[in-house]
Amino acid sequence: MWSIQNWDVEPDIVVTAKGIASGMPLSAFIARESLMTKWGPGATARRTAATGRVRRVARDDQAARRRADGQRKTRGDELLAGLRAIQARFPSVIKMSAASAS
Repeated sequence: MWSIQNWDVEPDIVVTAKGIASGMPLSAFIARESLMTKWGPGATARRTAATGRVRRVARDDQAARRRADGQRKTRGDELLAGLRAIQARFPSVIKMSAASAS
């Protein structure tokens, strides 16, 4: 799982992070017990200005997705209307469907 496992090293501290749920960060600070007991609980945790930026980015991303969903529905409806016009001209076309059809 960790690249350090491929080498003959034993780090004092490992810091890792992963974006989850629309980019909300999840992080971990991993250290030897001998180091962790030197600091009190929560000594390595802190909030930064980046947290607010991450929330804004996630919120903006959600808004962009909602706009894209609306645009997909509009384009799908336009496509279905065009297909229905083709169907009216060519009665041999008997079935059409679109996921966004209302």
